[in-house]
Amino acid sequence: MESYFRMFHRMILSTTKWQTRHFLKPQKPSGFKWLTVILQHPSSLIKLLQRSSYFSLSCYFPSFPVKSGYFPICHNFNLRLTYFQNRHSRSGPFGSSGRVLSKNKDNIQEIIDSEWKKVEKIARLLDCPDSKVIQMISKDTRIVTTFSFAKVEAIIRLLRGYGFSADSIVRYQSVFCWNIQTLTHRIEGLLPYRKYQFSLVSVIYSKRNYEMHVSMLADEVKVMGSHPTRLSFLADILKCDEKEVNEAIALGHRHLETHKLSKLKSIIDLLVKHGFSYQEIMSNLQVLQMDQSVFEYRLTQMADTGVFEKNKMLQALAQSNRQYKIMFNLHVSNAAALKEHDDKFSYLQSRLACSEDDIVALLTRAPTIKNVTPRRLNEILDILLNEFCFPPSILLTNYHLLFFSAKRLRKRWELLSNLPLSLEEMAADLIITEEKFEKKYLKNEKK
Repeated sequence: MESYFRMFHRMILSTTKWQTRHFLKPQKPSGFKWLTVILQHPSSLIKLLQRSSYFSLSCYFPSFPVKSGYFPICHNFNLRLTYFQNRHSRSGPFGSSGRVLSKNKDNIQEIIDSEWKKVEKIARLLDCPDSKVIQMISKDTRIVTTFSFAKVEAIIRLLRGYGFSADSIVRYQSVFCWNIQTLTHRIEGLLPYRKYQFSLVSVIYSKRNYEMHVSMLADEVKVMGSHPTRLSFLADILKCDEKEVNEAIALGHRHLETHKLSKLKSIIDLLVKHGFSYQEIMSNLQVLQMDQSVFEYRLTQMADTGVFEKNKMLQALAQSNRQYKIMFNLHVSNAAALKEHDDKFSYLQSRLACSEDDIVALLTRAPTIKNVTPRRLNEILDILLNEFCFPPSILLTNYHLLFFSAKRLRKRWELLSNLPLSLEEMAADLIITEEKFEKKYLKNEKK
């Protein structure tokens, strides 16, 4: 219990606006709970409790303390002491930092209602709706309870003076935990790099991260050279208008706003080096958000294996790791199936031992064969030509066989191969529908 009294003592010292020190010394609880209070100015404690959002004064203390004396803890006060005990255990409305946890909506609303005048003043300073301020206070109630209004006002005026928007201040409300001098020093340190990036989140980084960020900004500004804005630099390296870059960002390519320019430039240079046009890059901007090392590895892998058509490389580059592996393995297996052939049409011509005109006629009758992968064609042709021993002429006539699964073909062949049928009859029966096949061959077996 002593630790709770000490917490209560710290709360008073942190919330009071007067330079008055309050000392709370606990007595061992026995019978009635008494609290020894030694005050230099006892009346200020009551004023403090009246002004503090941590306490509701539905009932006052039954006796007013003298400069040194005792008073019993009344029922309401005892409840509020429990309030602080809960804060200490992280199970009550307070977090370890002193703010009311966001899940305790009723407590937050009580604070907002009791400090409504401050809410309105902050909204006027930010030049934004009250709802924005309520949203900010809901994340950190200390803005209207613990922090002095003079400090809050000074920070808002400072940030607005440097051009930070009300939305960014609402979003990064932890800025109010900082002192004015540190904020000013940090903002001034970021000003030389304003043309590259000027974000409030950079101001509230930890010391180490802030120093690393400033170093990075210095390098990125060197990359930009004489370009006045990030937008103009992007338009230059993509060989397009600034309007097109803005449209791309609006369509969802936010990485053009957030990723390092040095990284974006390196990826674009690599794509151009491998023969991609700027127009192709503009049509596949999602590729620019990749990790540079992963991008370089994939591009090198594709170029070395040569299994991807150029128009599909950019699409494959931007896929997730799992999807990229699936696509890469599929293209490798397709390339292995084609062997020395340039495409699947020359491969078909070779396997079916026919002329180019026969292949053109086949594509006219069965245009969907263009969608069948070389790997699938190789598997089916191996079954039809090697296992079933069909001559190529039968396959050109019964081209539908190329579209069936290996499982279906083998299942029917197992039955048909035991019947006195010619190859032409067997090929025709492999194609008919399941209903017709069952009616013709399985009806008598079922009976």
